[in-house]
Amino acid sequence: MKDSDGMTTEEMLNAISVGQKVYDADGEMVGSVDAVDRAAGCIRVETNPFSQPALDIPTELIRSIDPRELYLSRKRDDLSRFSCNRAPGLEQIEKGDGDDR
Repeated sequence: MKDSDGMTTEEMLNAISVGQKVYDADGEMVGSVDAVDRAAGCIRVETNPFSQPALDIPTELIRSIDPRELYLSRKRDDLSRFSCNRAPGLEQIEKGDGDDR
């Protein structure tokens, strides 16, 4: 697992992929990456589609990453306080097709 401190922003964005599991600072699973907006430096994390809205999380909150999972620097309860700076109408560049990897 790579610590995001040694990675450039471009390397981190290239390491993120749809379907990766996302964990908070306490190691609790938050959900999985549903979309990556590389231009805005943001990921959309699908938490529970039936009871909770998806979270838009800035990539600067990523603490460590590997091909299957990534860990955030904040606890789950804090994540809804963050948002991504997106241009109006900007859609996710890479979006999952609904299949589980």
